Amino acid sequence: MRSCPDGTGAALPYHERVNAPKPPAATFDSLVLAAVVREIRGVLPARLGRAAHAGSAEIVLPLRAGRARGVLLSCDARWARAHLVTRIPEFDLVTPFSQLLRARFDDARVVDVRQRPFERVLIFEIEALDGPYRLIAELMGKHANVLLTSGDDILGAMKIVGPERSRRPVVPGRPYEAPPPDPRPTPATVTANDLRAAARGAPEPLWRRVLTAVSGIGPLAAYDLTARAGADPEATAAVAEDTFPAVAAACRAIAAAVADGSFQPQLLLADGVADGFAPWPLHGFTSERQLPATMSNAIDQTLAARARRAALEDERRALLQRVDAVFGRKQRALAESRDALRAAEDAPRLRRCGELLLAYASFIPTGAGAHETTDYDGTPITIALDPRATAIENAQAYFRRYAKAQAVSRTLPARIAQLEADLAFLTGTRLYVELAAETGDLSDLRDELVAGGYLEARREKRRGAGTKRGNADTPATRTHEVDGFAVVVGRTNRDNDRVTFKLAAPDDLWLHARGVPGAHVLLRVAGRVPPPAVVEAAAAIAAYHSAARDATHVAVDVTERRNVWKPKGAAPGAVLYRNERTLHARPRAPDAVTPALR
Repeated sequence: MRSCPDGTGAALPYHERVNAPKPPAATFDSLVLAAVVREIRGVLPARLGRAAHAGSAEIVLPLRAGRARGVLLSCDARWARAHLVTRIPEFDLVTPFSQLLRARFDDARVVDVRQRPFERVLIFEIEALDGPYRLIAELMGKHANVLLTSGDDILGAMKIVGPERSRRPVVPGRPYEAPPPDPRPTPATVTANDLRAAARGAPEPLWRRVLTAVSGIGPLAAYDLTARAGADPEATAAVAEDTFPAVAAACRAIAAAVADGSFQPQLLLADGVADGFAPWPLHGFTSERQLPATMSNAIDQTLAARARRAALEDERRALLQRVDAVFGRKQRALAESRDALRAAEDAPRLRRCGELLLAYASFIPTGAGAHETTDYDGTPITIALDPRATAIENAQAYFRRYAKAQAVSRTLPARIAQLEADLAFLTGTRLYVELAAETGDLSDLRDELVAGGYLEARREKRRGAGTKRGNADTPATRTHEVDGFAVVVGRTNRDNDRVTFKLAAPDDLWLHARGVPGAHVLLRVAGRVPPPAVVEAAAAIAAYHSAARDATHVAVDVTERRNVWKPKGAAPGAVLYRNERTLHARPRAPDAVTPALR
């Protein structure tokens, strides 16, 4: 490995160099699947329980075998995978495929499991009362599927694919066709010449060329293989051409380890959180960044975390679209109301026109398009007329317009004020949607919008009593610790009220970004005097949880909770305060500000 001095003479791994590109994310490739197969074989033979359909694209086969409770098979396009699980999901979606499995697998046993070499195809051999079956999991991204076959025929599948959609249809009653083999060499057969051939063309990092040249490996495996060969994964293939024989040898060594079952699964960490998985310790990764684990557990932790993050982002995107649509309608209504109010300011002139027409009606002929006269103050005035109407009728029309303008003048100010309040509420709510850390936060925000009449209630699953949010002691409130002081951050408009008026003691410090929507932040002092650095940290958190979080510095008001009150009839989260002092803080996320003060 080439060294990269860090000032102490030590060599830094490539991915830990200053400004080095982050290694690619772990993916479920054939090497990972081989490690999973070895773990599943360790619990076989095993009797099958009742198949549980955990979602539209996931199914769990319960196994009566020690701690391993079942095998998860997912053909989700983003999370296609297979691994052992220790818990059977409570949610069970009834589908034709799950019913087929339950009917065929009564008192059945899994006797063997195998993998097509260096492919993401898993085959379970199952013995049932009425004969043998094969359950085949094809775990190839958007083409992933799970099928049940008897002999050569397909009995059913999680995804039915007709001939009009694929050259390899998956339809009950048709013969099963295995996915066509990848024409590229495998890790067991790749040569230096294969790598050279793949390196021709536009310059790319070496690991990407290895990924292109070799079948059955994912991006992280390609990155690791180049590092194992002593090459810089980020070097261009042309520069690293002399390392191709070593890279090919590293591939063959990995293939031999797969054949021997010599796996050492690792859970990869980032800031102490599951961030990836690998069948072996990754070359150059420190022990703090990878921990020994079972392959199944490492996959489960990582992809479950990714799935939660993806679900959160999907919900966030959907809710933001709905909030933006309502905001746009309110904004247009406000502009129209302001235009109407400006037009209503012409009411006195309309009344004078009507009065002048009545006064001079005998002098105005029918059919005239305008009448020129003088106003009460002697200034000339031209009054537009409808030539089809008499002077009296024109005067009556002006009086009707005057009455309408008067009505508008009485009602529109209140409507404008309400629209302005609605837009302020939606602006704050949008901020909370962007900052939401959990799907529960988004659910609460959606409930607030429905309760406020901004969104229509949809047919959504009701939260059970165990997850109901509504008192200050629930885990819904987000609390951080800064040098022994608790910093509480409101998650929603209603949660802001809860933080300020239910959680806070009178002498606790209350913080809020000045003049912009933002979370109510509470620094709980518990009778102590917080050090200035702690108050500044709380101000940085308040700045981060505000609409000005992208600014370099944000003005944050700080006052004691006793100086904050809620006006009668104010919307959730709206308060007034006094006796504040203003700090200028650099917005920082809680996980970034807290360690600096410990």
